[in-house]
Amino acid sequence: MRKLLWAFSLLCSAAGAHAQSTSHSWIDVTASPYNAKESVAYTLSGTDAWVNVTGNTTITVPHAMTAQRWDVFNSGTGNVSLVCDSGTINGNSSLSVVANSGKTVTTDGTNGFAH
Repeated sequence: MRKLLWAFSLLCSAAGAHAQSTSHSWIDVTASPYNAKESVAYTLSGTDAWVNVTGNTTITVPHAMTAQRWDVFNSGTGNVSLVCDSGTINGNSSLSVVANSGKTVTTDGTNGFAH
């Protein structure tokens, strides 16, 4: 198993992929497809995977993008609000992501879900 993981890691490095290390820390989060967004309201897009947010702001989840998954992380000291552009998120109109925490966000075509 170790050799398989080593081979996969080597393959990902050679291909320029952005993979998680075995310690579960993200590598190179500012390079595509990872996007750093600082202190501004932002609507998630199909090219986003990891969105790092600082400041008090709102991130809008597009409900129609059902094959997408986003990781939204609040690395600032304020609150980040997640809202769905239509429907709800986890059954509510918004969801707060407190400082130094994150959520994985998906949709079902009607509502958003943050885990």
